[in-house]
Amino acid sequence: LPGAWAWLARLLNQPPRKISAVMLAPFLDAVGAPLARAYGRQFAKLVEHILGTFLPRAHALPSLQEEERAALSRLETVAQRLADDMRAGRTVADAESVRMTLFKEEDDLRDEQEVGGNDW
Repeated sequence: LPGAWAWLARLLNQPPRKISAVMLAPFLDAVGAPLARAYGRQFAKLVEHILGTFLPRAHALPSLQEEERAALSRLETVAQRLADDMRAGRTVADAESVRMTLFKEEDDLRDEQEVGGNDW
């Protein structure tokens, strides 16, 4: 988590580039909740910076392509969700995309029970 925090701080201390939102949106989606839990108010300040300063500067970049505009929209959605939860004092939930369902199929032991089944 300290590495994620350092990467985020470095990215936000640079002027936005066209690739910034493409990298930042999935990053915040994946590690936004753990960063919010670990860094609390400091992370909330970074999210506010993304919404208030970083995104307007990124939107002003010249000749944005469709994919880059889509990434900016996704980043705005993710950052706004994080900001809304933190402003309301709610625990920031892990994103749906990073939750693993608890599912395990029953072990298939037929090969081990058959004579000569361990041929690998």
